[in-house]
Amino acid sequence: MVQALKQSKSYQTRQKILKAAASEFADKGYDGVRMEHVALKAGCNKALVYRYYTDRDTLYRAAMREKLIYRDDQLRESDLDLPALMQFWFLRAREDKEFMKLLLQESLGAHQGEPVEKEARHRYYQKQVSVIEELQKEGKAPKSVDAKSLYLMLLGMVMMPIAFPAIAEMTMDRDVSDIEAIWSDQLAAFSKSLV
Repeated sequence: MVQALKQSKSYQTRQKILKAAASEFADKGYDGVRMEHVALKAGCNKALVYRYYTDRDTLYRAAMREKLIYRDDQLRESDLDLPALMQFWFLRAREDKEFMKLLLQESLGAHQGEPVEKEARHRYYQKQVSVIEELQKEGKAPKSVDAKSLYLMLLGMVMMPIAFPAIAEMTMDRDVSDIEAIWSDQLAAFSKSLV
């Protein structure tokens, strides 16, 4: 019982550290993160952070891995049509903007080296592509575009107001929160016109 409680407390501490680290990496980029800032945000001391994560790279990889596990758990093997699928992707991205920021930081080269969980992520993206392929076979998505290309195109549309809020605001003459409120419906309307 005592051992289980210790493990539980240890697990909770690690989760707090990983949550704080994800926030720091998303906001400040890889080079801007300091272990003491993560510790402060997690409500623990720096020595405890180092006890679990020996350096910034280990912490970064663990924080990204945790986010990726959550995303993979949320992946739907679904029978959604294209409008509903795009709405689903958008709502997931909207509810975890921190993950989107982490991906943008990674894409901009904030962290050098191989992407975290590259093979698992490859499988995750291929699952998404297979959903597009199924929709194409059923005549529910355009067949004139390669499924992988179509996935990337749709993903770009889904992420636009989240990844580039200033551009969205200036283009639509609205606050980004107003844009996000209508974006899901706009995506659905657009995707219906594709078929």
